[in-house]
Amino acid sequence: MADPLAQRLADATVDRRRLKRRLVWWRSIAIVVVIAALAAGGWFFLRGETLPPGGSYIARVPITGIIEDDPKLVEHLGRLAENSRVSGVMVTVNSPGGTFSGSEALYYALRDLSNAKPTAAVVGGMAASGGYMAAIATDHIVARSGSITGSVGVIFQMPNVHRLLDDLGIRVETVRSGPLKARPSPLEPVSGAALDATERLINDLFNQFVGFVTERRTLSESALEQVTRGGVFTGRRGQELGLVDALGGEREARQWMATARGIDPETPVVDRPMTDETFWWQELLENIESRARVGATPILDGPWAIWHQ
Repeated sequence: MADPLAQRLADATVDRRRLKRRLVWWRSIAIVVVIAALAAGGWFFLRGETLPPGGSYIARVPITGIIEDDPKLVEHLGRLAENSRVSGVMVTVNSPGGTFSGSEALYYALRDLSNAKPTAAVVGGMAASGGYMAAIATDHIVARSGSITGSVGVIFQMPNVHRLLDDLGIRVETVRSGPLKARPSPLEPVSGAALDATERLINDLFNQFVGFVTERRTLSESALEQVTRGGVFTGRRGQELGLVDALGGEREARQWMATARGIDPETPVVDRPMTDETFWWQELLENIESRARVGATPILDGPWAIWHQ
């Protein structure tokens, strides 16, 4: 017959082990919950976004820096167009432009969005060239009196070092399938035929840009002539020419949405920057990385729709 004391000690040992396992389990659950809560809080903080619980809101989408081909941004704008909670979109533009193809893709994406939701562009420091192309895709443009806008034009630049190669005694031999293949080249003198072909290319793109402007803005012949020279204008001068609709900022854009499109003026404005449809922890890491990255000068391939000093 077993010793009652020994049996009680054995039972107590089993109970302690069982209790310890439960304690470890609940501690693990608590740690996971805390980590998830902190990560979620950091995610929303880094995105600068707090979605209102239910109800509609005005989405704020930033268009900043050099514009390049960005399919993810195009998809993001498409999702906003389909989002039933988004009553309008405020596009904040601060860009000197970028590649023509990237600016064109953004223009059409914003046009599709504008066909689905009321849109307004709020120009910060600059909406020039491709940045202005993005702004005119919206329904209403607001700019500060000191904002830089305009620069309707296309540019193609390429360094030419053939004289330097001659001085160094270096000669580059080229075999072409046709006289205009890879012309103009930085390694050879620019021929008249190559220059003419390049000018035709730039003029074709320029005419497309002017077509966007005349389609979206009602300009007098005099204003159109001034605008298409490629110069930039202040927001105040831009309003006089018809490049922008009003002077001001987000307050004026919200007033327009309320009076012209019937959006409740109390509707909250929520940051909706472009985000990939990834796991929350991936987005958190990407946001941290993007804030730590030192900006680098982009390499633009092809004609530019950009303004620079």
